[in-house]
Amino acid sequence: MKRIPRILVGLGIATAVALGATTPALSTTGFFLYTAPTGQQEQLDNPRSNTCHTIEGNGRAYNGTNKVVALYASRDDCEGTATQFLRPRQHGADVEFRSVEFIR
Repeated sequence: MKRIPRILVGLGIATAVALGATTPALSTTGFFLYTAPTGQQEQLDNPRSNTCHTIEGNGRAYNGTNKVVALYASRDDCEGTATQFLRPRQHGADVEFRSVEFIR
C-alpha cells in the first residue's frame, strides 16, 4: 500500500517537469516594433508564440524577439501564406500586414 502514494508522487513530479519544459515555448522574448496605419509607432511585448496576433502595420517594422515573425498582408487571421518573414533582430523597411505570428 505504501508504494501507491510513492508512485503517484513520482508521476506528479514527472508531469510537472514535462509541463514545465513546454512553458518557455509558449512565449516569445523581446518586442515587435511596427508602424501602425495611423503612422504611430506601436510595440508588442513578449508576444505568445504560435498564436495569431491581429495587428495592422504599414511602414517600418523591427523584430526584436527571439523568434521569426510571419507577416500576413491579406488576412487578419494568419491563414494562408505569409507574405514576408522577419528573422530575429531584423528590420523591415516597407512592410504591410494585417496579422502576425511568431514561429520557430
